[in-house]
Amino acid sequence: MDEAEYMEWVLYLENNMNTEADTSNLFSIFVVLSTYTRRLKNISQFKEIVERFGEKFIEYPLYRF
Repeated sequence: MDEAEYMEWVLYLENNMNTEADTSNLFSIFVVLSTYTRRLKNISQFKEIVERFGEKFIEYPLYRF
């Protein structure tokens, strides 16, 4: 994934967090973005993703807030 793609996914999450969009799709994007940032060992980007979007996914068993 390049930086432009990463930013597109972040913007998609941002624009759809408070809509009636399917939260399982949003959670999938959240997991991909958080995994991507962890694999790159970019802790600041990982922290930003979790802080911005993590609260929405508390009910998912793979995510503990």
